[in-house]
Amino acid sequence: MNLKVNLTIAGQALNGYLNIDPLANPKDEDKIATDISNIDSFVDHNSAELLLALDVLDFFPLQVRQSVLINYMCKIAHGGSLIVGGLDIREIGRALFYQNLDLRREANLHLFGPCDHVMRSKKSLITMDDTVEMIMNPGQFEIQSKKFDGMHYLVEAKRN
Repeated sequence: MNLKVNLTIAGQALNGYLNIDPLANPKDEDKIATDISNIDSFVDHNSAELLLALDVLDFFPLQVRQSVLINYMCKIAHGGSLIVGGLDIREIGRALFYQNLDLRREANLHLFGPCDHVMRSKKSLITMDDTVEMIMNPGQFEIQSKKFDGMHYLVEAKRN
């Protein structure tokens, strides 16, 4: 159980990880360029010690977000960890209300992403609490930590 998986969209490859990125250059030996909504072809069920999905779930439509997350959760071995993160829509709303975001640049970037590629256009934003509820719903994971860094959240869960 030493498999570590890093799912990213135009992000950094991590040493010692299986890096999967739909926007990776096919010639890049550090990343596998493929769809990350279903990683069955690359990661077996119950095989990953750690799976990182930081800032990727926001780029999936709300209707498929939970099924994508469930696909990731199935890959975690018993005792392994899942770490997911994203932007919290409640925190974005709070920042807008208190005028802590520039409406022209920052707000649009947070709400919609860079939009320089179809996969880098955000399709859904939810709260950290909603993400925790999705992880807890099957009852196989225990939340280890929940953290905020500004509007970004990070949830770490361990599979029982």
